[in-house]
Amino acid sequence: MKLPKKPQTMLGRQLKAHARFFIAVLFGLSVWALSFAAPVKLGGVTHFLIGWNAGIWLFLILALWMMAHATLAGLKKRAGMEDEGRAATLGLVTAGTVVAVVALGFELADALRPEAACAIFRISLALAAIFGSWLFVNFSFALHYAHEVYRTRLSVNSLGFPNEKQPDYWDFLYFAMVVGTTFQTSDVEIRSRTLRRTAMVQGLVAFLFNTAIIALTVSVASQLFGK
Repeated sequence: MKLPKKPQTMLGRQLKAHARFFIAVLFGLSVWALSFAAPVKLGGVTHFLIGWNAGIWLFLILALWMMAHATLAGLKKRAGMEDEGRAATLGLVTAGTVVAVVALGFELADALRPEAACAIFRISLALAAIFGSWLFVNFSFALHYAHEVYRTRLSVNSLGFPNEKQPDYWDFLYFAMVVGTTFQTSDVEIRSRTLRRTAMVQGLVAFLFNTAIIALTVSVASQLFGK
């Protein structure tokens, strides 16, 4: 006789639904803690960026692996589970990225000083964080679009992909990347108010993020070539 399964708690459901996110967070925190054992003395911002890089790049690797091996049936099944609490997750992603961009500004300003220690390592760390953070935001929105479409009653027609009735993860990643780089939807038509609002939020986040990157680039260039 089989025993009835115990209902999962809210925490248990969230851990299962966002396994990649929590694994990446734990890995980033572990690397951040281990970085204090480095033989070279580093600043607090540098330690933060080491942990941040570790976390977001692991998340991206796990997300790419999942997308590369996911079937359409698997996407539909995962959508009902993973998008629970996704709005809160996107909020954390956006807030974390804003903090990272601010930290990048301080790190680059300090690393470019003539007397700065480990300058090449710290500049490379900052560049990896910039590119990784940009990908992290767009990947997070891509997963949200995919799960929102297949989880709710919006139907797959809520995003009109040309000649594609059942889009997969790569289609949603394409859509998110276009919004993140051009602030428009290109050849994909949005037919849902909910997704239209989400795309607007992503466009605003991407605009602010890209503006910050341009400002950092100009600042770095002026310090490098103004000497």
